[in-house]
Amino acid sequence: GQLGDGTQADSRVPREVTGLANITAIAAGTYHTCAAAAERTLCWGSNRMGQLGNGTKSENSITPVAVSNVGQMKELSAGSFHSCALGSDGAVQCWGGSRFGQLGNATQGESPVPVTVRD
Repeated sequence: GQLGDGTQADSRVPREVTGLANITAIAAGTYHTCAAAAERTLCWGSNRMGQLGNGTKSENSITPVAVSNVGQMKELSAGSFHSCALGSDGAVQCWGGSRFGQLGNATQGESPVPVTVRD
């Protein structure tokens, strides 16, 4: 579902992502993709470790779903099983897998919702 076009089919040509408008940033991870849109951030694809940020784990999505508790973000980054976003206020939030501390919140546990990176 990483293409976000409502299917699980591979495509060798570009496909339109369902329900996106006014995109300001996009990031593609190994198994999922995220986009910052007007006043919200959305992700789609694999959700094995909560990398879609919508409060669930293991519920993949073939169309974009809103990331919980974040609005529009300035920049996005996506890894294999985690995602991070930079807000206009300079705060960084991450969600998903954190086996090696990728979420930056001093834990190695997964988080299916965004957590603020600690300094």
